[in-house]
Amino acid sequence: MINSRSSKILPFVILLFSCLFFGSCITNKRIQYLQELDSKTNYTDTIKYNRSEYKLQVNDIINIEIKTRNTEFAALFGNSSLAAGGNLGNVAGGGGGDLFYTVGYTISDSGFINFPFLGKIEIAGLTIQEVSDKIGKELQVFQVDAMAIVRLGGMRFTLLGEFNRAGKYVVLQNQVTIFEAIATGGDLREIARRDRVTLVRQYTDGVRIHYINVLDKNIINSPYYFLQPNDLLYVEPLKRRAYGVGVNGLQTLTTALSVISTALLLINYFNR
Repeated sequence: MINSRSSKILPFVILLFSCLFFGSCITNKRIQYLQELDSKTNYTDTIKYNRSEYKLQVNDIINIEIKTRNTEFAALFGNSSLAAGGNLGNVAGGGGGDLFYTVGYTISDSGFINFPFLGKIEIAGLTIQEVSDKIGKELQVFQVDAMAIVRLGGMRFTLLGEFNRAGKYVVLQNQVTIFEAIATGGDLREIARRDRVTLVRQYTDGVRIHYINVLDKNIINSPYYFLQPNDLLYVEPLKRRAYGVGVNGLQTLTTALSVISTALLLINYFNR
């Protein structure tokens, strides 16, 4: 039988169990992306993107392919097989290497690249098209029909925190959305705080930090919807992780039962 001291402690244990169970489960409202979209409505209005054309920065890697009828002249520039459609996977990550780092042109700290025949060319602050026009125009001094095709050497970004597969990735595309980046990292874990994703972005004058709410549908027309080269995304855990409780009903129940069992053992011990 439970004596009077035990009967006084038992309600406290039950209250603790209730708090753990009802206060620790994560609701759909905290994990569902693009909320406030009506699933029964067909959206015919186009959502416009809020972005400007990307301008190259220090440490960006570009691929340059020279086109001309004079194949001997084009061969002098060692056109990359990657740009010519080489067989390369779409995503590299997990420390698997970066092929464009060896075959591409990395923009130096002073904003230049070294290019055959032309030497140092300042390209930091220019768009991809502006770099193509600049190099093509200068090469036409040597070969009248020469033209340059410039591409970003993949989109590089880093995922830290509550991703299922955090790491550094290279995606061989011209653009990557924040949801594509999340998918690349195997989606966010249940305990990830989705309403405050930290974006660390490089600018010409330094680094800035932005906070993004991926639960909000308005992220689509945000200037941070599309990643830029060398972006870093960090996702912090929800506070409940710090408390050591479960993220779903089963985990919470297991934790609560362990607490109750320990409490009853202690009560029984001290009542002897």
